[in-house]
Amino acid sequence: GGGGEGGGGARGGGAVGEALQDESRKQQLQAATREAQALRAELASSAAEGAALRRELSNRKEELHRATARADALREEVDLLRAAAAAAAAPPTEAGAAADAVALRLSGHGAGPSVSPP
Repeated sequence: GGGGEGGGGARGGGAVGEALQDESRKQQLQAATREAQALRAELASSAAEGAALRRELSNRKEELHRATARADALREEVDLLRAAAAAAAAPPTEAGAAADAVALRLSGHGAGPSVSPP
């Protein structure tokens, strides 16, 4: 009968070993699940950060566009003022032609794209 008990003991040891392996696998699965959750959270955070950066870039592009339009309008205004100053400084016969040219540019000024101040 002693041999039978030995066999039973071996089977019992096998069951304990399997239980330990199951527990080990369960712990590994839990660790992998926690890691996956952490990675998902990090991914969501990165996605939100990316969206915020894209919005900021879009805002900066819009600001640049408005600043460029203002600069263009100011350049045009400076050109008109220079033309008016040149007309005022010119001798009377040239002044008439210069004034006509300024008037022509002023009338064309309203036809172009207008830039309203912010």
